[in-house]
Amino acid sequence: MSLASNEYILTLKGADIANAGNELETLIKFEAHKDGASFKLNGGQSLPGKISLFLKDPESKRANLYLRNAATGRYEKLDAKDEAILYLDTPGDYLLTNGLLGGPGISKVLLFGGGAAVILGLAVFVLLRRRYLFW
Repeated sequence: MSLASNEYILTLKGADIANAGNELETLIKFEAHKDGASFKLNGGQSLPGKISLFLKDPESKRANLYLRNAATGRYEKLDAKDEAILYLDTPGDYLLTNGLLGGPGISKVLLFGGGAAVILGLAVFVLLRRRYLFW
């Protein structure tokens, strides 16, 4: 089954249907978000199966896809292999962005902190041993 609108094409293949008793809400409203564009899939209700969502508008095609975790309220990055077609099997709030969400990761913080500690350590060493180093 395919449904075409002005903004997207929603496709559900018969082979991908896992639970035929679940209803599929075909209206998807894209809303502006401070980081990109957001939409709610199936009103948060369980999907009948895996769907594909083809975005027609080039502006709505983004490099990063996030799903909002209802328990924590934070967005979690999903592995979107193709920008044009989104393969979705989980209902909920999605976010499409060009950039990455969140601040610097722990690895960047540790890298900068470690680099600053090494430079500070070298400066202290030179100050304490300067009469021997520049003799």
